[in-house]
Amino acid sequence: MKTITQKTTSEKKTLLEEARLEEKELGRKVMAAGVEEFSDIVWADKVEKLAADIPDTGNLLVDSIREKLPKAIRKLVGTKHTTWADFCKAVCELRPSEILEKVEEEREAAMIQQQLKTLMNPPSNAVEGPQHCTSQHHPDIEPHPPTTVHVLASSQDHNPADDIHIAIRSREDGGHPGEHFTHSSRHSSRPCTV
Repeated sequence: MKTITQKTTSEKKTLLEEARLEEKELGRKVMAAGVEEFSDIVWADKVEKLAADIPDTGNLLVDSIREKLPKAIRKLVGTKHTTWADFCKAVCELRPSEILEKVEEEREAAMIQQQLKTLMNPPSNAVEGPQHCTSQHHPDIEPHPPTTVHVLASSQDHNPADDIHIAIRSREDGGHPGEHFTHSSRHSSRPCTV
């Protein structure tokens, strides 16, 4: 009969750190021990057992494992759960609909952040400053006034990308908004720092 070699504490810790929950798995059911269950619940059960097997009795690894979760789960669970039991219970109690809603919010926020980054930091090959056509170069083309971009966001209590308003104004239109690109449910006139 072959004896089973016990894993070292370091190997057990590595197994815990390698237990990943990917964003693409969120809201999906997977098979675990012959039972179909949501991926976040399977992940939470697995990491709780792995942590107990180390054993991480001081709950020293909870924060590092939380940081490896998809952003949507991290935000929903928060940082107040400092023991494995509390942390894993909080993950298991998340409703699939709220997870998927948060995933969508995070994707929209990332898209808006990228659009703002593109607006605020044009490609390096772009010519800086407003460009005007002159009748000297193009007699049939009228000069275009420079465009001002105003970015407005809501409170500092949450991610500004959740409530960003971008109003593009032309000096020619007397300060009235030309086009509006809006992603918001609430707003104020506080300038957003990007």
